[in-house]
Order: sequence, then C-alpha cells, then structure tokens
Amino acid sequence: MRYFFTTILLLLFIAGTVQGRTVKLTVLNRLNNSVIAFPHITVNNSLHYIGNAQGQLEFNASNKTFHLTVYRFQYQLQKITVEADHNTTELTIFLNITDLFVAETSDAKSIAVIRNAQQHLKQNNFANTKNQSFKLYSKFTISSEKPDMLNSLLLGGLKMFGLKSQKLFAVDHHFYIMETSSNLHLKNKLNRKERFKNAKSSGFALPLVFAQTSYEFIPNPYRHFIKIKEKHFVSPLSYNAINKYSYTIVDSFVIHNEKFFTLKFAPQSHTNFNAVYGLITISNKTYAIKNIVFYPAWDIKSFKEYCITYTPDQILENYTNRISDSSPLQNNPREILIESSTTIYEDTSYTRVQIKNEKYNEYVVEISDKIISPENNHDSLFIRPYALTKADSLTYKYYEEAKYARFLQQTLTIGENLFYGFIPLGKIDLETDKLTNLNDVEGLRIGVGGTTNENFSKHWNINGFIAEGLADTKLKYGLGVKYLLHDKLEWYIGSNYSYQLTESGSIDHYFSRPVFPSEKLRKYQLNIMDYNSTVSVFTDIHPYKNIDVHLATEYSDLTPSYTYIYKGTLISSMHFNFIKVSARFAPFEEYVKLSNRKIELGTKFPVFYIGMTNSANVKELNGGYDFIKWDFRIDQRIRILELGTTSLQLIWGMVDGDAPYTSLFNGKGSLKSPSVVVHNSFETMGYNEFLSDNYWALFVSHDFGRLYYKSKIFKPSVLLSYNIGAGSLRNPNQHVGIDFKVMNKPYSEVGLFLNDVLSVNLVGLKIGVGGGLFLRMGEYQYPNFSKNSVWKFSLNFGI
Repeated sequence: MRYFFTTILLLLFIAGTVQGRTVKLTVLNRLNNSVIAFPHITVNNSLHYIGNAQGQLEFNASNKTFHLTVYRFQYQLQKITVEADHNTTELTIFLNITDLFVAETSDAKSIAVIRNAQQHLKQNNFANTKNQSFKLYSKFTISSEKPDMLNSLLLGGLKMFGLKSQKLFAVDHHFYIMETSSNLHLKNKLNRKERFKNAKSSGFALPLVFAQTSYEFIPNPYRHFIKIKEKHFVSPLSYNAINKYSYTIVDSFVIHNEKFFTLKFAPQSHTNFNAVYGLITISNKTYAIKNIVFYPAWDIKSFKEYCITYTPDQILENYTNRISDSSPLQNNPREILIESSTTIYEDTSYTRVQIKNEKYNEYVVEISDKIISPENNHDSLFIRPYALTKADSLTYKYYEEAKYARFLQQTLTIGENLFYGFIPLGKIDLETDKLTNLNDVEGLRIGVGGTTNENFSKHWNINGFIAEGLADTKLKYGLGVKYLLHDKLEWYIGSNYSYQLTESGSIDHYFSRPVFPSEKLRKYQLNIMDYNSTVSVFTDIHPYKNIDVHLATEYSDLTPSYTYIYKGTLISSMHFNFIKVSARFAPFEEYVKLSNRKIELGTKFPVFYIGMTNSANVKELNGGYDFIKWDFRIDQRIRILELGTTSLQLIWGMVDGDAPYTSLFNGKGSLKSPSVVVHNSFETMGYNEFLSDNYWALFVSHDFGRLYYKSKIFKPSVLLSYNIGAGSLRNPNQHVGIDFKVMNKPYSEVGLFLNDVLSVNLVGLKIGVGGGLFLRMGEYQYPNFSKNSVWKFSLNFGI
C-alpha cells in the first residue's frame, strides 16, 4: 500500500511539473518586427490556439519536446521543434510575407458562413447586452522607430519660444503614454454609460484624446456600418455585404470541439464605397465572431489596423488599433506609430439590480478634468490588470524629469482645439470664432474673446470679447456672466451686454448647431448689418433628455449701417423690447461630458428647433415695435447603405405685426464672387436678394461617398444638392432704401460638386478643398445660362 501511494504521488508530481511548464510565444513580421495579430498555432499537430491582437500566446507544454506550427494568412507557414528545458520558455517567431489581399469571386462555402453570421447578428452583438457592468483598462501610446527627424522638428519649435529640452523621441520608449480605468454600465442598447475612474499619463493630459479613445468609439462589426470617428464603413456582415465584398475561407481549426473558419474579405473590384478589408474568424456553432482584423480600403496615406477579440460567450474582450505612416508590408522604420488597446473584464462589484434601477441620461461617457490632470499621475492611485512593458516604464521615468510638458500639451492638442472652437489657457478658453471675421461693413475684423472654464469656477462663468474692424474702425465689445443654479438640470441664469454688428434679417436659432462645417463660412461675406447695442437677462435649462430651453428678456438699440426708410421715415436707430423663447429637441442624441463641456455624438433621428420672439412697443423703454416672430427648423441625416448619405434641412418662419427690415427674413443666400459652398443656404442667391415676412425653404444634399483613394492628398467625394423655397411679404413698398425682391414663386437650384479634391493635414486639423457648379432654376432664373450657372469652391474641416 505504501508503494502504491508513493507511486501515485510521484506520478502526480511529474504530471504537475509537466503541466507547469509554460510557453510564452510572440509572432512578429520578419520584415520590420511589426505585430502579426491573431496567429494560428498548432501544438503537436493536434492542439489549436489563436494568439491575441498583440501576436502573443501562452500555453502549457505537456511534453518536454513538442512541435509547433505557426500560420496566418498572408504569411508563411513555419514548423519548429521546441525543447522545454525550463519551467518557462519564451519564444519569438518571425514570419515572412507571402500573399497580398486581392478582390476575388466568393465561393459557396464562404457565402454560407457569412449568411449564417448575418442571421445571428442580433443575438451575438455585444452592444445588445442587458444589465451588465464591466471594467475597462485602456492604454494609448505614440512611438517612433525613426526619432531623429521628429526630435529636430519638436526641439526646433521649442527653440523658437526660447525653450530647451532633452530629446523626446527615442526607440526604447514612447513619446507619449496614457492609461485609463473606467466602469461601463449597460442597461440595454439604448442606455449605457462609461465613467472614468482614474487615469495616468506621461507628463501632460489630453482630455479630448480620452474622449475619443474611450469604449464608445470602439468599432462594432455587428452593425451595418463600422463607425471610425466621423467615417462610416460598410461592415462585412451588413445585410447586403455579399453584393459588395468577396469572401474566401483561408483557414479552419477546432478548439474545445468547436470549429472555426477564418475568412479573408475585400471589396469587389467593380465596387466603389467606404470599404474595409481583412480577416474574420467565425464559429461554425454559434456563427459569432471570435476575432476580426480589418483595414480601411483605398487609403494609402497611412496604415490603420483595427483588431477586435470576443470571449466564447461573446463579451467584447479586447480592442486594439494601430495607426502608422508605413505598412507592415514595407521595410521602412515608422516615423509615427499610434497604438491604442482596451481590455474589458466583468465588474463583479456592480450588480444587475443596481444597473436596472439606475437612471441614465444622454451622457454616454463622463470624464472629469480632475481625473485626467497630470497631478493625479500617482501609481498608488492607478490599478492596471497587467504589468507595464519596458517601454512604458522608460516613458514614465523620462517624463518625471522632462520640462515644458504644458507647452507640449498645448502643441499636441491644437488641431482638436481649433476644430471644437476653443484654445485652453489655464482658467480661460479662448474662442476661435472671435479671433477674426470678414464682411463688407467692417472689412477685416480682428479681436479676441473667451470664457472661463471649470478651473475658474464650477458655478460661475464669465465671458467677453473685444474687436475692431479695419474698415469701419469702430470698437465692438461684450461682457456676460451666468451662474449654475442646478447641475443635473444644467440650469443657468445670467446677463449679457454687447455692442457689435449683427446680420439684418438673419435666419438663426439660439441653440443652432451647424450640420456642415461650411455653414460657418457664410458670416464672412455679410453686407447688410446693424450696429446692435443689447442688454439681456436670460435663463437656460435642460429639463429633460435631449431638450434645451432658453428664456430671455432683452432690450436692443440698433443703428443701421445702411440707408433705410420704413413707412416713409428715415431710420437712424431702432429700439426693441424683446421676450424670447427658444428650444431644441434632439431625440436620442448622445454626448461625451468632459467636465462642463459637451461633445456631441449626434443622432440618426430628426433634430427640431423652435423659437418665438415677442416685440412690444413700451413707451417707458423708449418705444419699439409690436410684432411676433416665429422660427422653425428640422435637421435630418439619412444614411443609405447602397447610395450614401442624404442631409435634409427644412426651415420656416413667420412675422405677424409691425416689423422693420432687420426683423424680417432675408432669404439666406450665399452668392458672392469669389464664393465658397455654404451648405443649407441658396448657393445661387445673392445676400439679401429676397425679403419675406412669411417663408419656407428646403435644403437637400446627397453625398455619394468618396471615390477610390488614389493618393495622399486626392480624396474626392461626389455631392449633389437641390434647394427650393418660397415666401411672401406684406406691404413691400414700406421698405425703401434696400434693393430686394419678393419670393412669391418657388425659387430652386441644383448643384453638383466634388469635396476634398485636395486634402491636407495641418497639426491634426484636416482641410479639404474642392469645387463644383450650381444652376439657378425655377421662376427666378436669368435669360442666359452663363448668369444662372455659378462656380463655387468647397472647404471642409475635420479631425
């Protein structure tokens, strides 16, 4: 009996020792040491494993000697024999590239797998999870394998400001590293929220980077469109993807009695759409995605790789994206490599009952400036699921001694800040739209304006501006203050005073959000304007989801910059006593909340605006005019899988009562020479060409999507537009001194133009230049074609 138990213990010891041998394997591209995501490894021709997005795999060796087969489509198959002499064996295997992706004709078996996956989209989609809570850990790095040129460029920029610093770029550490931990709560697919708990960054904080690399921006291949920032790519699993992509099974294997197929997919050669290409591994049992790696098609400006991994029960496990200026297919050192990875694991401390009873609002991501402040970069406060790499540690060590981190932060965020319209300077945010303007009255206007931020006060906000036009040489200025009464309701009360130029007969709304960046360009060519001295008391409130309300009482003293006779009297000044009510309703719109700043994520539903202005003749307040003015607007964007994106804007307005020119509607024309495309306006109608006290207009534009990307700067997309409107004016003979027409009959126009014929990237801010032709039609067209046709340039801004 003693011999028997001794033998059993010895066998268990040997088995435990064998099972204890751990093999850590990393698979890299031999050409330039880049990562090969999701490699397929076979042990002793029987056990199958799939590596992670970092090309890594860890398994236990059952024998002292074992055979490995390492494979992934596009790369060579490599067989090796390993002697596991120690408890841990670390291996790095390099593969050579053998094949490239090409568009092919799909085979029947591949189509069958894809069709089954399409039929199971809803039950496999992680975003449809109900009453779950997860913890997220994210790491974002910027690195370089060619640091000398970047060091010279950056240090040269510092030298211009009289600053000196050590070299920031090095091969053995990152230029920048940022880590975050957060909690993600999923009540259902319409109610979710991610709250950032902690963060750590190397020397300086990048708030907008936090917002744009959070979970809410992870691409979802289970949806018909894979959204990456502002672009929408057709998913290889969308309902009609079979007509747009080709599929080929390139690998198959069995893990735990479950068979998987790996398919390569690429856009068909005759198609033209926003496409991706890559590899997708699908279970033959549940038809769920095990992993997917994809790349935007046609884009040769930079290499962008996106890797997503799911657990066996279809929980999103890991998301990694890499952006580089060189492809792994090239044997070139990378000047810039940006890598972001998010690991997701279940939060057992947050119960389903808590999620079910918790109230959610439209803020799907909430970030506090205090969390992402460099002052909070203490390891004792930060918890990460795995150890830092050597490069990570060296990066933190370097920045503990680096200087001028604040200057670097402002340099790195300048592109995003310009896009969002502000430049942060401590407790003040400078507003970029206050810096300059150009119109016929002021000429070139130069000024400065800004507002205090949360660093100044959580409840008080002070804003102001000062400017002067080079043509009229008159000083414009303004000062405002508001106080936060209720945080959750976003309820403010405040008061403003300003003296500035405003457009006569403008069509605008208090909460107006431009649908296209080009809409902001219209203000640079205004010609009929009033000098407006205004004092107001107001309250803004956000009473319910996606609803904003503004109430104000306002006194305005206007001086026309033009000669104007109203009802036989020459007008040198006008006085108004206003009560204003405005509202905006955007169903299911979502936001990122960054301290006191809201970053809109948009909505696929119509957005409604309504405004009412009541003007009264009050003798005690220097008289005035009696009228009521109504404004109404609907914005809608419709994405059509086969055809592109249609944008619609319907506007309507009515004035009832005694209203002078400045309080009517001027037609919203945007034609001048030279001229730029101004979406949601009449491109062939001159500024102030028409005047109405009752009008409607419909602006329709359709973007067919980009053509094939052929170069780094040539990225054209075709747009078609059609605009129509009509109006009326009671007693037009009462308004003398300004030439105008009455739009009693429909005014219509059509346009065809190309966006981004030339596209450049300037410090993170992308600027696209194009052009097209617009044709004036309908009752107000001119006798000859040349006068009806208008050529316009197009300008587009993005990040």
